[in-house]
Amino acid sequence: MDAASVSLRGARSNLSASFKQWRAKAGAALDPVKESVERTTLSVLGIWDLVEANRKDCHELAERLSWITEQVLARLPPEMDDPPSIRHMLDALRQVVGEVETYLRTQRSVADGMVRFTSTDDSTALHKKLDAVMLEFAVVQAVDVRERLDKMRLEQDAGSLAVRVPADLPLVNLPPKPAKFYGRDELVETIVQSLIQEGTCRIPLLGPGGIGKTSAAAAVMNDVRVRRKYGQDIIFVSCEGVSSAEGILRCLTAALGIRHESDALWAVFTHLSSKVYLLVLDNLETAWDSEDRLNVEELLAKLAQVSSLSLIVTMRGALRPNGVEWVEPCPPPLEPLSLDAARHMWIGIAGTADERLDELLALLDGLPLAINLMAHQGQLMGPSELIDAYKAEKTTLLARGGKRGRLTRLDVSIQLSLNSHSISENANAPKLLSTVCLLPDGVLLADVARMLPSMSNTRQTTLLLMEAALAVRQKQRIKVLSPIRDFILDRYPPGGSCLSDVRRYFIVLALQGSKIGTDESKQAVDLLSAEFGNINSVLIHFWQSSPSSEEADTLLTATERFAQFSHLASYGDCTILLSQATTVLKAAGKEQGVARCMQMMGHLLGRQDRYQDMFAMLEGAKAAFLTMDDRLGAAQCTYAMGGVLLMLHRCEEAVVRLHEAKATFEAIGDPLGAARCTRSMGDVLHMLGRFDEAIAELEDAKVTFEGLGDRLWAAQCTRSIGDVLRVQGRYEEAIINLEEARMEYESIGNRLGPAQCLRMIGDALRMQARYDKAILTLVQAKAEYEAVGNQLGEAQCILSMGDLYRMEGRYGEAVSELEEAKRRFMVIGYRFGIAECNRLLAQTLITCDQRGKAGSLLRQAMNIYIKRWDCHGRSKFARKSWRE
Repeated sequence: MDAASVSLRGARSNLSASFKQWRAKAGAALDPVKESVERTTLSVLGIWDLVEANRKDCHELAERLSWITEQVLARLPPEMDDPPSIRHMLDALRQVVGEVETYLRTQRSVADGMVRFTSTDDSTALHKKLDAVMLEFAVVQAVDVRERLDKMRLEQDAGSLAVRVPADLPLVNLPPKPAKFYGRDELVETIVQSLIQEGTCRIPLLGPGGIGKTSAAAAVMNDVRVRRKYGQDIIFVSCEGVSSAEGILRCLTAALGIRHESDALWAVFTHLSSKVYLLVLDNLETAWDSEDRLNVEELLAKLAQVSSLSLIVTMRGALRPNGVEWVEPCPPPLEPLSLDAARHMWIGIAGTADERLDELLALLDGLPLAINLMAHQGQLMGPSELIDAYKAEKTTLLARGGKRGRLTRLDVSIQLSLNSHSISENANAPKLLSTVCLLPDGVLLADVARMLPSMSNTRQTTLLLMEAALAVRQKQRIKVLSPIRDFILDRYPPGGSCLSDVRRYFIVLALQGSKIGTDESKQAVDLLSAEFGNINSVLIHFWQSSPSSEEADTLLTATERFAQFSHLASYGDCTILLSQATTVLKAAGKEQGVARCMQMMGHLLGRQDRYQDMFAMLEGAKAAFLTMDDRLGAAQCTYAMGGVLLMLHRCEEAVVRLHEAKATFEAIGDPLGAARCTRSMGDVLHMLGRFDEAIAELEDAKVTFEGLGDRLWAAQCTRSIGDVLRVQGRYEEAIINLEEARMEYESIGNRLGPAQCLRMIGDALRMQARYDKAILTLVQAKAEYEAVGNQLGEAQCILSMGDLYRMEGRYGEAVSELEEAKRRFMVIGYRFGIAECNRLLAQTLITCDQRGKAGSLLRQAMNIYIKRWDCHGRSKFARKSWRE
């Protein structure tokens, strides 16, 4: 569904709802004014049947007419008196309704297939008449309120004030201080300080819809220091729906209570020059972003020249109006709330939270309106439930009951920005916006033209999206906030040549994954890391679009290379991508592709320490390969399963798998696969305590890898050799090998390898009693494991730190670290790590003369070692624990 169709339905629905509410208040008996309002509204509702969504001029006229009628229904209460000014305004509105209806019928009556000649002059004239009606209504409304307030003052003076201030006072009154306002304290303080200084200032508040511009202005106006300086001379004027400089001027005359002046401009400026005023023009974007922009800027420039007037302007967008000397330093466009401020807002509104709150807030990307609306839902549902609901319903969930509007529905707020004059005038703007919405990490400004070769004037269009604050600039990238992205992708998904361009661009990037482990690895890792979220999003979107058989083949290759990068560089998570690919390939009967995706998913599950799931996935992939007589694929799965068994310290089973895989690799002529098996056999021999044999196997594999130009696997061998030397007590040799491996890992862009080397170096330093350097190295290793999301490595570092504290005699710290490591191993399900913690805790307790508890821990450790049949672990246990 296109933007026009959605907007048509929304405008008609809003007007219908407003009319029902007004009619319910009006009662059965209708006086002439009520009858006039009813007839006019029904006529406007009927006009929608004449509107065609693909006619921009017709759509804009009907939408503006509906909005003005809505304001009349909302602001003209049924019990209002019947002065001539109201009748005149309603007559003018009814006359314009008739003229718009005639215009629409004329356009509709042109025969299909004939060229349509739209009269721009007719359309423009009708818009001017609508402006005049809106301005007349603003004056009528303001005068009514002034008279009611004067009456209340007289009653108060007479001591007979028995009524409260009416709830329907117009928007010229000050908005209240925001009840839940977080994350803008520094901004508000800066503005307040500017306002309370001697002299005057002019301050723009810019940013996307829903970012909190009006709330920030309200917080400033209600600050006690601002109130002290300006007193009752703070004027707040809502410019929502006003589309010209004349409209702003008429709103000012209404706000100031100026009546029957032939020269309204002179009267307004005379009034504002009479004393010190603070004027706030809210939602100025409609008037400024219009064909009347120059006149609007001229009016603002004249206001800025009033020596006694301070001015605040709130506007959607990122561009300040020209011709005004704005305050220095000028506030930048409002940015999304920090996570901490978002949490405070959530708790302040919803009152409750759970462990998934941060995950939910990440989906809302710090947009205050989105957080506010979702938090109201949070009074009934927890964050965990809302995450699932949001993924299913997207921005339709971000709404509150009552009247549909920009402050109660996020989709309405976003649609207002999409309907702006500048966006409507640029045919490429919606296309670029929907394309950028596919990219959660945004796109480098320098890359937009290269990414979309079929689009002209990309630089101009990019700047336009930022000016309209539909996109924001973060460093050198242009991106769209998550809730806006979700709305655009749902309502106006990308398509056509732009979608084809962006797919080709990111598929080429994904194929860079084949360079991992080569001399070009570092550059490939840097590029793929920077664009990971974008590549993942584009590939998933492509799989979801039911690609053709040929497209699926290309897409599968790109997906494999990208997942290979994720696995080898320990970066990101491709499981959703691979799962989506598997679903599509199964439906298409591409069993080879299904098996390849399952194989890669197995590798990624291992990186998440989900070893049982990994083993099951690899077994399934192997069975699929064997069904297709794909010996290479089956051997690769067998080799990977041997690695899983090795991680679980099931050495004998690992040896069987590795021998089987190596025999197959050699039979089909795959020296790389055979060398990987040799390297893993070296690791098995290491675990069995056969150190010299282990080093020989690892050296042999390293030579093969170097001959094949595989730097990554050669570095793996160097690291394993260093680890064997460490266990042998040859610490200096171990550190040399481990440092060599670490540097090689870093040079090719591998992120997990350096963390592994640092942990082993830390252990070597610990065994040399170089405790200070060891602890620093282990802390660094833990941080690097954490950065790549490797929970097992983190736990191993904590285990080593606990053992270090034990060796230093810092038993309290040792127990604390070992207990934490044990807890983490239990979460992962890594039983060998649990056994090691129990063994070291027992040794610590024995030293502290707590042998009873130590005995229980030793028995638990022995049971795990026996169950895993870990020969090396049992011998180490026997040598160290029982002797102590």
